[in-house]
Amino acid sequence: MQQALPTLKISSGPAFYKRKLWTYNFCIHDTGSDNASMFVWPETIPGCGSHEMASCVLQYFKNTEVKAQTLHVYSDNCSGQNKNFNILSLWQYLVANGSFKEIRHIFPLSGHTMMPCDRDFGDIERKLRKSTCIYTPSEYANLIKDARVKNKFQVTEMVCDEFLDVTPLANALTKRTATSGREKIDYRKVHQFRITCE
Repeated sequence: MQQALPTLKISSGPAFYKRKLWTYNFCIHDTGSDNASMFVWPETIPGCGSHEMASCVLQYFKNTEVKAQTLHVYSDNCSGQNKNFNILSLWQYLVANGSFKEIRHIFPLSGHTMMPCDRDFGDIERKLRKSTCIYTPSEYANLIKDARVKNKFQVTEMVCDEFLDVTPLANALTKRTATSGREKIDYRKVHQFRITCE
């Protein structure tokens, strides 16, 4: 997730202190093809938790043809968005329905989390600095599309119907709190989830 984008963004001094609508931007960067897909939505639709992240991932796979049998996912350790049972349930679902044979979700150590998405967000920030006034989330989407001259971002403006509640999926699975050797699992310390078709 990029830092939330204020809407309205205007140069008027008093407007700086007024309550703003926030626009969210979620990035998926495919390191194989070096293409980045952005998913943009205003805070009036849903929030920015694990259900929204899962919805964006599913939308990405709907929009993109992926031929790989193994998926490697890198993300930060944010428990509200990435490192939780809802996302783990999504990976189990994608393996169970045959989309992938194996999924590894890797969480780099704190302080070592500079990822391609961060560079993509830097390109967007440079473009946004040149715009003094932005009035709608759609204007943000258009600016993000034009943030690069080469290898432009694929931008999807998410609408309400595209956001899903993954709670039923998570409820259908068993949340393991201990290993097969009966050691307690502390999810905050986990550095990698690995889900296979076996």
